[in-house]
Order: sequence, then C-alpha cells, then structure tokens
Amino acid sequence: MAASIHCADNAIESSDEEPDDLTACCDMAQTLLPNESRAEVKTRVNTYFTALTKERKSQGLTEEPSKDELQAMLRAHLQSTESKG
Repeated sequence: MAASIHCADNAIESSDEEPDDLTACCDMAQTLLPNESRAEVKTRVNTYFTALTKERKSQGLTEEPSKDELQAMLRAHLQSTESKG
C-alpha cells in the first residue's frame, strides 16, 4: 500500500514538469523571443498548440505531428507574428 501512495506522490510532483516536446519547443521559441520570460513563451507555445490541435481535429487529422514538425510549425508561426508586430 505504501508503494502505491509513494508512486502517486511522485506522479503529482512530476506533473509540474514540461513534457519533452513542450520543453524543446519552448527552448526553440525562447531563442526567437529573447525579450520574453519563460512563462510568456510557454503561454504563447501552449496557445499556439491549442489552436493547432483544434485546427487539425477540424480537418479530421488525428495523428500527432512529430517534435520536429511541431518546432517547424511553431517557428514559422512565431516569425510571422513577430514580423507583423
């Protein structure tokens, strides 16, 4: 019984960590947005991924893009939004 409680505690603690894909994308985005804090960058990345997920679902796409595809799409998105600003 103690082992399952210990595992549950670990799961709760680790839930605050960024998934690897998100970390990699935030790291890449941070290089494009050097004047923004990590929290701001993470918010922008999450907002973009939420919109991307909705768009893909509306198109009937169920397969998740790879980390490289995500980074390429995010890079293009950030560069286009930054150039408009």
